Amino acid sequence: MKFFYKFNSEDLILYHSQFTYKDRKEIEQKIINSKEKRPLILIATQVIEISLDISSDCIITELAPIDALAQRGGRLHRGSVTPIDKNGFKYVMHIYLPEEFNAGSFLGKRPYEPEILLKTKQILTSKCISYLDLKEMCDEVYRDRKIGYSPLCEIFKQNTLFGDRPKDLFREDEQGKGFKIRDISFQRTEVVPEIYLSKLSYPIENYFVKIPVWILKKDYHKETGDIRHFYLKEISLKNKIYNIRVCKLSYSKELGMDTRDIK
Repeated sequence: MKFFYKFNSEDLILYHSQFTYKDRKEIEQKIINSKEKRPLILIATQVIEISLDISSDCIITELAPIDALAQRGGRLHRGSVTPIDKNGFKYVMHIYLPEEFNAGSFLGKRPYEPEILLKTKQILTSKCISYLDLKEMCDEVYRDRKIGYSPLCEIFKQNTLFGDRPKDLFREDEQGKGFKIRDISFQRTEVVPEIYLSKLSYPIENYFVKIPVWILKKDYHKETGDIRHFYLKEISLKNKIYNIRVCKLSYSKELGMDTRDIK
């Protein structure tokens, strides 16, 4: 069954990690406020897996580890036990292979491990699956595998009675004190879009965008030593001095940071 929608810019929302914290929260609220809107197309990265309480009629995604697919599938037709509505409409998640997968070059791609992607691909099925099915599929994909960056059992024992508070163990940015929700393969750094430089207010963290460190390295010109799109700036807010890295790359509240000029 195919659907063709005529939509305008208000029917299309982009959501990923390279927005300022302030803009990201505004986008999240816009998405939540649009829960019942039809049609609405949300284009998002994996940040959507654990951050939004939304319900989709259809999900189109690239192949990811089975646990990540389960999280994404949890945003499909929430609140109902049947995958088909009273009019016969089917709520389905469509999973496609990345282009690099078919080209044989996916083995070096991140953020997911090739071995886990292969096992997930082999275990996927087109039939309707339950939470028990997902549990068994996760067990199969991660069988005999030690997830070293997440010592959950040890943390639980140490903090059952008089330990750290939950909010001290992990935070929204996934860089908790003792527990990481996922392995962050790429180092990231905080920058402020230049268009916000004259609008900064306290707390300044609201205007930070986290970008991969490799973007900074790629922006550095080896022969001249020039850094084309970034510079350091000292500012004062509430009698406190901040040394921030300012980014001259194009930025908008609708698209976030545009890194296409980094070559």
